[in-house]
Amino acid sequence: MSEPFPAERPLAGSRHAILVDVGYLYAAVGLLVLGTTSRRAFRVAADAFISALIERAAKRVPGELLRMYWYDAARDRVPTVEQRQIAALPHVKVRLGNLNSAGQQKGVDAQVRQDLEVLARHRAVSDAVLIAGDEDMISAVEAAQAYGVRVHVWGVEPPYGVNQAERLVWEADTVDELDVEFCRPYVSLEPGVTVAARVVSPTTGEEALLPAAPSSGRPIVPTPASVFAQRRPSPAPARLGPDRQTMEEIGEHIAGRWLLTRGRDNVSDLLPGPVLPTVIDKELLVEAEQHLNRSLRPYEDARRALRDGFWARLHREFGLTVGVSGQGVNHGVASAAASGPAPSGPAPSGPAPSGPAPSGPTPSGPAPSGPTPAGPAPAGPAPAGPAPAGPAPAAEGAASQGPPPRQATAPAGG
Repeated sequence: MSEPFPAERPLAGSRHAILVDVGYLYAAVGLLVLGTTSRRAFRVAADAFISALIERAAKRVPGELLRMYWYDAARDRVPTVEQRQIAALPHVKVRLGNLNSAGQQKGVDAQVRQDLEVLARHRAVSDAVLIAGDEDMISAVEAAQAYGVRVHVWGVEPPYGVNQAERLVWEADTVDELDVEFCRPYVSLEPGVTVAARVVSPTTGEEALLPAAPSSGRPIVPTPASVFAQRRPSPAPARLGPDRQTMEEIGEHIAGRWLLTRGRDNVSDLLPGPVLPTVIDKELLVEAEQHLNRSLRPYEDARRALRDGFWARLHREFGLTVGVSGQGVNHGVASAAASGPAPSGPAPSGPAPSGPAPSGPTPSGPAPSGPTPAGPAPAGPAPAGPAPAGPAPAAEGAASQGPPPRQATAPAGG
């Protein structure tokens, strides 16, 4: 995470605006704190939450606040009671999109993009804080930056995986994250509503879903008794998380998608192994968490099995023998190269020592019809040179070429 722009050195005449995609903010905060994304299940102390966001921006972004833009949706764009109350807050402008029958927001993203680009084009701000997660915001971020505006993308801490588009985070000048401790004081369950709260045991690392009691107006804070009540008599198997076979299958599936999108030419990015590059390893973990709909951070064995499955798929595709349980680097090409010189090396080197030996004249002996080889045979080097070493190669030559009488006679005469 990049460091926020130092607020103690603001630029002369600088101002900042805060643009909030309320649909993203509420859904992410509800999932993080209460384990639900349904806005009907919880209520948000919007005025206090807005004040906290404005105060946070004042500490981390240079310049004074121009205003906060609060992008929400309502049926037929008719504001609710809560939205009317927010619109009355100082320095807050409510922008409403339409909420269709399926509960989906329409037109909100377009309003965010338009306002961010207009503010930048007219140089109304030097910095913009964008609290959103949709990839559709990328074009607006790029346009604002082209006009010289610094864009600071804020998100909500995800309980697992990610809840912001990766490319949106890449385009930001700085990024920041609202953690559970920051968000919890402003969120509470609606009276009579029960949801499952996700809790991690501080001793075993196990995740448990605790049913929430009807809210008394305060956020849910599990007691030690409620946490440890979920412990089983033998918690050791639960600490392992998903089984190894499942994780290996997920790793192989993700590797197949990686090869399909990146192509074979990018496999060199993974070498020499067996440790995956940090960026790819994070992508692997995030995709697996999204597939399982749970966090893998407490389960080291599951993460190791996930990486082994990823490497196993690469091994089948490209013959790489790297990456399984921390083994060393051995490529199929390297092993082939090690075995290749063995047959090819001796082939040329074998005839070299046997050439000067008497085995050379020996084949010329049985072929008297050839005048060219017959000449060197009686030249005399055969009896003189090979005399000491002659018997050994001659015997080998006789066994392979089949004229034993002449081979035996030659060393005997010498």
